[in-house]
Amino acid sequence: MRNKLLIFLSLFLFQSCDSERIVYEEFSGPESVAWAAHTPIELSFEQEANENTYEVIMHIRHNQSYPFSNLFLFREVYYEGRRQFGDTMEIQLADAYGRWHGKGIGSIKQLDFPYKRSLMKLDGLGKYSFVFSHGMRSETLEGIESIGLTFKNVASE
Repeated sequence: MRNKLLIFLSLFLFQSCDSERIVYEEFSGPESVAWAAHTPIELSFEQEANENTYEVIMHIRHNQSYPFSNLFLFREVYYEGRRQFGDTMEIQLADAYGRWHGKGIGSIKQLDFPYKRSLMKLDGLGKYSFVFSHGMRSETLEGIESIGLTFKNVASE
């Protein structure tokens, strides 16, 4: 019993220490049930300190009505209205047998993964906008609930 209590307390402390690093977390979804290709999802982050480095985690929430096993996303980052970064990524939401990746109970699953392979350094103070559009062949997509970002502060060395 004592060992179980120690394990529980250790996990709780580890989780609470990690949550102290979170400086931003937000989710946003399509304006209607179906996500139109021409209607991007935007998340904004206000950097208040100069030259911070972050571990950025991206989240995709989808339900079982999503008709595909993957999702192509166009991602762009704007700083004070000017485009700083853009790319396309493919996210595997299900395996070859149709089993959904991610965590969740019921019909909604959430898949978490790094936004970039490396840490993200934001140099200037001000507003950063992260804009997401889908790149699927279908003009509208059903089943995407939301996209989210979590910024975790990385201690400078």
